[in-house]
Amino acid sequence: MPIIRDYCAGMDVAMGYNPLTGEIYDTYVDYGDLVPAGGQTGQTADLLFKRVTSSAELSSVLGIDFEANLNASWFQGSGSVKAKAVSDFSQKSNEYSTFSVLYVKVRDIEKNLKIVDLSPRIIKFINQNGIDEFYRRAGYEYISGIITGGEFVSTIEIISSDRETKEKMDAELSAQISYSNVVSIDAKAEIKSRFANLAKYSNVRIEARCYRTGGAGALVTTPTDALECAVNFPDSVRKSASILQVLCKPYHDLLSFPTAMQAIDMMTLQKKTRVLQGLWERSQQISKQIADVEYILLNPQQFAQVNEAVLRTGKAQLEDQLEEVNDQAIQFTKNSIKSVNVVDFPPIPLALPMRGIELKSAVGQDYTKLQDLLFAKNWKGADAETLRVMSAVVNREEEGYLDCENISNFSCEDLRTIDQLWVKYSDGKFGFSVQKRIYQSLGGTKKNKRNPDIWDRFGDKVGWRKGGDWLYYTDITSDKKSPEGNLPVLNCSSLLLLSFRFDVTSVYYLASRLVECNI
Repeated sequence: MPIIRDYCAGMDVAMGYNPLTGEIYDTYVDYGDLVPAGGQTGQTADLLFKRVTSSAELSSVLGIDFEANLNASWFQGSGSVKAKAVSDFSQKSNEYSTFSVLYVKVRDIEKNLKIVDLSPRIIKFINQNGIDEFYRRAGYEYISGIITGGEFVSTIEIISSDRETKEKMDAELSAQISYSNVVSIDAKAEIKSRFANLAKYSNVRIEARCYRTGGAGALVTTPTDALECAVNFPDSVRKSASILQVLCKPYHDLLSFPTAMQAIDMMTLQKKTRVLQGLWERSQQISKQIADVEYILLNPQQFAQVNEAVLRTGKAQLEDQLEEVNDQAIQFTKNSIKSVNVVDFPPIPLALPMRGIELKSAVGQDYTKLQDLLFAKNWKGADAETLRVMSAVVNREEEGYLDCENISNFSCEDLRTIDQLWVKYSDGKFGFSVQKRIYQSLGGTKKNKRNPDIWDRFGDKVGWRKGGDWLYYTDITSDKKSPEGNLPVLNCSSLLLLSFRFDVTSVYYLASRLVECNI
């Protein structure tokens, strides 16, 4: 079976190729025609539009993998449009940027060489100089066929002016759009709708960077033009296709050696392949670690106990090791060094913070603003946002408060998310579950929910009473020095902003609901 490799400049049918170094050699085979596989003709076109968060994810989306490109050029950069897009993307680190990729791949039916054999002159050379010398002169493989087509890549950066807008951008781009074998008007309409939704925000700037192999026409730099170019790209490629990939076969398939001899003459290549495979995998592991650190630094509110200084130091160490791994791989493939071992590059210990709370909602409520306010320790702002989102969950945004029936039937999934956010960002000091624990410790139960003594002691405990009097909401001082359980404030009354005295049984209903939800 032929090996499919990405095309590099200079590759042509029948030419020799060394997959370890990426070097291209002269033609040493004779052949007949170049014919379509199976006698078929045709073209496939695949389109993908997806939000991406790291250069490693972009590599994955574009299908950049080791199996298809086993050579040192990957440690140097392959020079393909895909590698160029990934390289440029990795240099972007704007704090409030959201990225997506628009990728179209057009592929024609492969064409293969027919009636291939070693040329008489090279057979004579082998007999005189040996097979090892032949491999040094001709490479290990020859190009047995080509796949024409084209690739269009556009990386789109949406730059927001604040974190809240960035989170909205992320939500707009969260779902993936992909079409196989056809780039339809439906795809265009759906992606265009996404762009239209993004354009409604006045505090964002959208930039597009485009790359192309095959096809005619100038590259563009706006998302709208990029979309038009991507959707029309298959027609453009039909008029001006390029070599997209090559099919390679090992020379030993053409040699009349016994099977055992073939195995022996390939041992050197296999040994180097294994070493290079190990280096590549280590390179990928380091790259993924770097991408993970970059994501955490850009989104600290999603993680627990982020130490920026430690992460930046670790990132610098990883980048140094990645450069060393790549340099050793290049030297090894060029025979500048005799051996290299992956164990020479041990993993750099870097304890990454665990991802924080998953913002789950049974009704699709967005809790990113609440998370951001809590992360910023804006306790009063977070308290107001808590009432707003809870009112939205039960469709009482116009009323601006919840009644006790709403609390008794409040979504367990949403209640857990809200409570976890408060508990996490207050280091366990605030939250509904904290208030429940305090209420129950004072003897609060279903039977005595109207007991004024318990309510008074609860108010004293959480700082809602002072000198025997209930405070107005505006008089409550909410900061990290406030008593345990001081926030959030929730009440079953529209008179919340006047006084707590009218109805403080919301704590009882919340405590009951928390028990039912196992929170």
